[in-house]
Amino acid sequence: CYWIVAAGEPGKVKRLFLYLWDPKSKRVTENKSDSETTMVGHCAKESGMYKYQLKVDSGSGPYKAAIYVK
Repeated sequence: CYWIVAAGEPGKVKRLFLYLWDPKSKRVTENKSDSETTMVGHCAKESGMYKYQLKVDSGSGPYKAAIYVK
């Protein structure tokens, strides 16, 4: 299983959205957070290249993401 955790600069990024797509380009999960942090977890049922996207929905500023394997 994988966890994608992201955070924007406090006070500048107000809302951060996170999306995840499978190898067939089908969206498998999303998290539309009401804060500068967001995360999703996913246990892959098929191998291949997954894609994630972060989007600042409100505010502006730098942000970072990390992927963890459990």
